[in-house]
Amino acid sequence: MKSYLSSILTIGIIVSLGGCAGQSATQQAVSAGASCPQTGFLKHTETIETAEIKATMEDLDGGCHFKDGQVVLTTRFNISAKWIGRAEAPKGLEIPYFATIVDPNENVLAVQDLTAQVELDHTIGQSLEELTQSIPLNDVKMSRHYKVIYGFPVE
Repeated sequence: MKSYLSSILTIGIIVSLGGCAGQSATQQAVSAGASCPQTGFLKHTETIETAEIKATMEDLDGGCHFKDGQVVLTTRFNISAKWIGRAEAPKGLEIPYFATIVDPNENVLAVQDLTAQVELDHTIGQSLEELTQSIPLNDVKMSRHYKVIYGFPVE
């Protein structure tokens, strides 16, 4: 009976230790105090209006995971557009926008110039934008101090 109990205890200890060793990079990073970078729309650039269109960025959400010394951030947001031009509305619009990665010291690490393809139903339309960005980290605990900012270009 004693050998049976000690065998069960030994198996239990091995299984529980195996669980610790099998933590994903994300679980290990979160355990070390890491969290997702801050995300948002750059103030005064989340809406654009020209003589022909009005567009707005909205409904930002997403998440992140950690892999190979990087935080991999996936974000989603909508770009809503309305044709306000005098001419007949086109079937779709190409709306430029940017994504900028900023480090904890406010240094710009990367800027992506992107284009949303918005199909119009008469004069209005919407595009769901989904972006995945990787940020190399020297210290995963610093991940929450990085920022990823989205906006429309200002002329």
